[in-house]
Amino acid sequence: MIKDTYIKGVATGGGGGGGSVGAKLMKTNQTISFATGDDGDLQQGRLNSFFILNSNNVFGTNERFTDDIGTQAYANRIAIDHSTDNGTEILGFFADGTGTNRTWEDSIDWALSVSVGTFTSGWSLPNKRQMYSVINDGAAGHGLNYATFLIIGNALSTGYWSSTTTNNITTYATMISSSRYSAERVIKTLAVRAYAVRNFTYSDLGVTGAVYPIVGAKIMKTNQTVSYRTGDDGDLQKGRATDFFTLPSNNPFGNTARFTDTLGGSTYANDIVVDWSTYENTTGDVLMIKKTLLTTANLSTQIAAIQALTVGGFTDWEMTNINELFYLCKKGTLSTVSPNQGMNYAPFNFANVQIWSNTGVGATTALFIRTYNTALIIVGADGTSYSGLAVRVGNISEL
Repeated sequence: MIKDTYIKGVATGGGGGGGSVGAKLMKTNQTISFATGDDGDLQQGRLNSFFILNSNNVFGTNERFTDDIGTQAYANRIAIDHSTDNGTEILGFFADGTGTNRTWEDSIDWALSVSVGTFTSGWSLPNKRQMYSVINDGAAGHGLNYATFLIIGNALSTGYWSSTTTNNITTYATMISSSRYSAERVIKTLAVRAYAVRNFTYSDLGVTGAVYPIVGAKIMKTNQTVSYRTGDDGDLQKGRATDFFTLPSNNPFGNTARFTDTLGGSTYANDIVVDWSTYENTTGDVLMIKKTLLTTANLSTQIAAIQALTVGGFTDWEMTNINELFYLCKKGTLSTVSPNQGMNYAPFNFANVQIWSNTGVGATTALFIRTYNTALIIVGADGTSYSGLAVRVGNISEL
């Protein structure tokens, strides 16, 4: 039973601790539609657009990206991402602008040693989620090839290290490609580029008082818990939530489980999983996921099949976009040969499968995720058959 404190989607204390336990996922910036029901058609997600916030940032503008003084000059090569503003701190990125390629180990050492202006400490190599959060999946200027990151880091179609390793395989780490996909199992001695990240408080940015509404949310943890060296993702474990499965405060059912069924338990009798890390307490919206995959088919067939679904009495299902699909994937430690991570966890248990997203790259290609290594890959949409995952933006009033 939903707690009284969450009536009409507003937490007033008690079960929710007086605040939201999650945040609606970001838009992908896919704005061109190639078919009804694809990402460009639906454009689901938080923010008015990839670059424009729903409300003003701490500097009083609606820009998602600014420098550390609220402009877009980026004189210190620091980019503040206001979509990560959780009311106390905001994530910022730095690049030295030299275009230097470094190994994974050297990139971590470089990031830990960064000192820029008055920001002399607190820097680290971004983890996989932090790095992917700024990837633009739009048809134009995709990846990191847009103004902010072109200015601070001269972003090109190349790779950028994350601090996230491929668990139990000590010679590999995760590299994010600036040209729209995530490459897993890249050998650590490969020399590519890197950004550094740091959490900035309002006082760091010269702002006093919470004048403007919170416009974002801290990025989720990756579930990387094994550390191979100081400064890697397993060591720092940065991100929102206690861990991948545990919320920092109660969901509306009064427990800290990230995933529940529609009754707040774990029986999933109606084949629906509710992800409370996506819960928006101001609107009552939350992401619901069909627990079982659709059988393999090409992209257009899968989109149509998902749109025709009735599950748990709900008929407004859509295929996952790439942000939703990537968000549900975690790091894991299940195998040293083929890491069964991705979505091979309860309640889903999707092992070694390939799942479509509805995010298109062109009229005949789209992105899918290979769940055993969370690789985002571009492939022909019509001649290839993969599984489909259905989602809907539900509301607390329906539960």
